[in-house]
Amino acid sequence: MMGIVMALNAPLFDPHGAGFLYLRPESIDDFFGGQRRQTRTPTLDGGVSLYDTGYTVSDQTWQIRTVYNPSAISLVEHLSLVYQRIFASTPAGYFEISLQSWQRQGLDLVLTLAVIRKVGA
Repeated sequence: MMGIVMALNAPLFDPHGAGFLYLRPESIDDFFGGQRRQTRTPTLDGGVSLYDTGYTVSDQTWQIRTVYNPSAISLVEHLSLVYQRIFASTPAGYFEISLQSWQRQGLDLVLTLAVIRKVGA
């Protein structure tokens, strides 16, 4: 099977804790983006007070669509049941993530991944 691939792996050796997911093409967009941590408060004079604490990759949450198949569901189920934090190799780099949720939607397996940090440069 060709296409965009994301690798998931456990934080320590686990024979069932590593594998590949073949992503739907629309999932690539979730890897590239970001936002700043900001709070905007209207002021009495009609302006705004802006509190900005900057940008961090840990504010990202990705929703990924992958092909639903027995090996994908086995990997995702195992990682989500056993580990709080796992690692993902994506087109945007290598990240520590938390697998927040997963569910089947038709022919897809939809994952919600909370980014904890980017590993390396």
